[in-house]
Amino acid sequence: MTRQRWTSTEQRDWLEALIPEFLEAQEKQATGPFYAKVYEDWAKTFPHPLPTAEGSQDEQGKAKCTAQKERKATELRVFHWFHNNTRAHSIGSTSAVIPVEKPTKLLGTIQAYQKLYYEKKLKPLIDTAYKENVAKAKGTNEKPRARLVIQNEIVRAEFSKESDEVKAEIEQYRQSLRAELPVDDQQTLEKYQKWVRNWLTLSARVLTFDNFIQRN
Repeated sequence: MTRQRWTSTEQRDWLEALIPEFLEAQEKQATGPFYAKVYEDWAKTFPHPLPTAEGSQDEQGKAKCTAQKERKATELRVFHWFHNNTRAHSIGSTSAVIPVEKPTKLLGTIQAYQKLYYEKKLKPLIDTAYKENVAKAKGTNEKPRARLVIQNEIVRAEFSKESDEVKAEIEQYRQSLRAELPVDDQQTLEKYQKWVRNWLTLSARVLTFDNFIQRN
């Protein structure tokens, strides 16, 4: 029996965008600050309902306590999610295992949109937003937000603005990929796993280079 996911599609995409940053933090043995930032951003992006001011003080206190427990439970799930979905000891580790489903799984809508429209539309928007983010961070002496987080937000925002025709095009593209991935081809699965590992490694190294440029 398949275990039910605790994340929504949007939440899962949000977490997946942070995998390269997690691998970098893991390599530097600095996952503590990474998780602290993730918990903070998660609470802002997917906030829990706030306790109402109705009821007695005792009821309000219980509601507040319940909300705190739910937040802690979510943070624990997020913590385990990264380990369960990477199982990597270092960015360059050849023994890293990235668990993936069979390649017959359809590419996500957002991922398909990004793949088709990244160069001709999304990249300039992401580049501009990231430069503004870096400039703002320098002005306030704060750490800039990760490029991948900004990228994920922009891609989602732009997709929501697209016409029905574009969304139909994306769906058609997603369906076309199914025919390209044999169901029982183990060799295809192994190549797909290797591609995922290489993509995560490259993304993490790009992120490391971006951070180096910012510091210098």
